[in-house]
Amino acid sequence: MLTHCVGLLPAFIDSEPVKHMSMKPTKPLLIAVVSLFVSSAQAADDDFSPKVFVEEHCTRCHDASVYTRPNHSVNDVAALKVQVQRCHTMVGETLFEEEIDEVVNYLNETHYKFKE
Repeated sequence: MLTHCVGLLPAFIDSEPVKHMSMKPTKPLLIAVVSLFVSSAQAADDDFSPKVFVEEHCTRCHDASVYTRPNHSVNDVAALKVQVQRCHTMVGETLFEEEIDEVVNYLNETHYKFKE
């Protein structure tokens, strides 16, 4: 979301000012709006819960037995991360790299117990 907004900033800043307004009040307003977008994006990131993500999205395709079956194909943290990346793409979700790492850590701590 933020990258789309930031991409528009140069065009907005370089545009001609309205004749009855000077640029001085516009720049602080623009800075305030951009700051609001940045803080909103950071707040959204802070609300991410790997537990909730797993409960709401991973269970679309399988139950928790996939983590504990005796002959599963995930045998270390690296393979777990590859599998989480594959699954999150298949369910149509977009996660940041940090969020993928959080999901991997959550699954490893609660189910797999691989040494890192």
